Amino acid sequence: MREQLARYRTYLQTKADAPADLEAFLAPFWQRLHEKTLGNAVTLMTRDEFAELNRLLAAMDEPVRPFTPYAY
Repeated sequence: MREQLARYRTYLQTKADAPADLEAFLAPFWQRLHEKTLGNAVTLMTRDEFAELNRLLAAMDEPVRPFTPYAY
């Protein structure tokens, strides 16, 4: 149970950190763009960078799941 709770706390921290992580992730792309839009930033991304963008956006968009034993 202790390990599951620790994983859940990590999950919550990941959700809480997502906005700042997204900002830090996008910063290098914003510096390279004259017109700073997400669509323009995506055109500069590699496949792996795009996957990371999707992961960060999903972390921000999905609601926080409640703790459920054996789910984490």
